[in-house]
Amino acid sequence: MLADELDYVIGVDTHRDQHTLAVVATGTGAVLAQVVVETSTRGYAAALRFASRKASGARVWAVEGAGHYGAGLTRYLAQAR
Repeated sequence: MLADELDYVIGVDTHRDQHTLAVVATGTGAVLAQVVVETSTRGYAAALRFASRKASGARVWAVEGAGHYGAGLTRYLAQAR
């Protein structure tokens, strides 16, 4: 079960000009924090900082449209590992 392995899911609703991120606690499904970032390197860096601050435990990213509007963020996250 996901809740046994991870503390958080960072869900990303992607759009052309901006992405909305939500930190979800895996144990309860509660949305703990949300932020909107621009679709740019600066916005992707802000997304990663947001996740580090709000979801400091074991986490996974769920990026909608990783082959389309979410492709830039997906590449950024893969390189940031």
